[in-house]
Amino acid sequence: MDEEKQAGSQYHQGHMPPYNGYGPAEDEISLIDLWLVLVRHRWVIFWVTVLCILAGVGVWATKSMQERYITSIEIGEIVTDEGEMERLEPREAVKARLSNSVLPRVRNEIAEKFEVNVSQLPKIKISVPDGEGTGDFVFLETTASPGQKEIVDSLHQSIIKRLSEVHEETFDFYQKRFSINLAEMRLDLQELKDESRFQLDAINKKAELANTQAELEEKKEAFPLRQQELKDDLEDQRDALEAAKDNFKIKKQDVEYRIRRNTDRVSWLENQRQRIKERLDRLTVEARLLEQQINDLRSWQDNAMANQKSLFEGAKNDPTLALAALLLGNHSEKARKQLVDIQHQLSLGIPEKRSRLEAELEENHLEILEGEETIEQLKADLATLKNEHAREVREKEREIERLKDRIEKQISDHERETEDLNRIIEKLEVELKQLQTDYQRSIERKQREIDLFQINEDRMNKTSAANVAVPAETIGRGGMTIGALSLVLGLMLGIFAAFFAEFLAQVKQALKK
Repeated sequence: MDEEKQAGSQYHQGHMPPYNGYGPAEDEISLIDLWLVLVRHRWVIFWVTVLCILAGVGVWATKSMQERYITSIEIGEIVTDEGEMERLEPREAVKARLSNSVLPRVRNEIAEKFEVNVSQLPKIKISVPDGEGTGDFVFLETTASPGQKEIVDSLHQSIIKRLSEVHEETFDFYQKRFSINLAEMRLDLQELKDESRFQLDAINKKAELANTQAELEEKKEAFPLRQQELKDDLEDQRDALEAAKDNFKIKKQDVEYRIRRNTDRVSWLENQRQRIKERLDRLTVEARLLEQQINDLRSWQDNAMANQKSLFEGAKNDPTLALAALLLGNHSEKARKQLVDIQHQLSLGIPEKRSRLEAELEENHLEILEGEETIEQLKADLATLKNEHAREVREKEREIERLKDRIEKQISDHERETEDLNRIIEKLEVELKQLQTDYQRSIERKQREIDLFQINEDRMNKTSAANVAVPAETIGRGGMTIGALSLVLGLMLGIFAAFFAEFLAQVKQALKK
């Protein structure tokens, strides 16, 4: 063992490149080292592989030989009212019925019969193959040991019995209906052979021909009247359209006149408002002038009083100055009365005029707003009137176009109906001529249908089993497969055990150091 380690170390030193400091040389794994590990622990690999093979032999010895049993169920067929063959139930539906309903109940019954657990019964595979030749078959497949042959037979037989009971009701129903249809067909044949029936058919055909001809004449007579009615309706609609246009013009002119009248009134009110504002401005100027006069009079009166006082003082020396002082006093009294009048006018007359003008201005403003609101309402009414008139015109025009289309359609329908009735008349005349020939052919055709129906009756069959639990093949115990798997598993586990043993040895060596 030490020699092998030393040889491996020498080989590694002689063949591996030296560590140059640019990579982790300690982490590199050598295939030679791995091989040497496997060689050192070859007996571990050998015995692990032997143990796995022995375990596989034990598994193989416990398995038993099995048989694959197959039962083929042929789904019954019936004849439809159209004379075609049809299965009693589609194969996929049969498979679903067996899997979901029949099979669980059958397994419970068989388990009670053989006194075993349901899980111990062999499993049944229900298949519907797609290959040719299996169109009417459903297959039951069971894999079981030869000792379970009786259980498999019971399972398959019970499933077939249950399915046959379900299909029996459908088959009997169709068979009875088939018999009723066949009896009705024979009665129809007897009626066809009765010549009185033929004579009655001929009379009916002639009556139908006469009715059709009368209908054609009636339509030809009624067509001009219906055309005239539609033309009258068309003229009425055109007159109504012209009347609506004239009425719209009158209403439009009335609304436009009212708009112009209110617009003129609003303009007059605007001018009136401007004149009131000018009067207010003049009143303000007048108030300022009166205030100026008051100030001037007060200033003059103060000067006059001062001068009068000086004149009275000078009158002591000059008596003539006293007369001047008296005259100045008279003028001062007149100025005082004038000042009182101006103050009265400024405090009462000017505010009263201002209040009256402001009230007129507010009233003028409300009338302007009312006039503008009336104008907007009239404009809205005019727009509504235009929209309603446009909608009414469109409706009238559509009605006129519809009446035109009805007139054209009535013409085309009349032509088509006339052509159809003419064709029907020609057809009835031909059918009347061919009635005798058709009478004989109908008898022969009905007889052939009865013969064909009787042939189809023989083709109907019930649901049955073609083969029940037939052994298809013997399934071995799988010795080759078990051996191959045991060998591969043993080698894998042996290699793992070898590396694990090497890992333990290195751990022990590291602990000793």
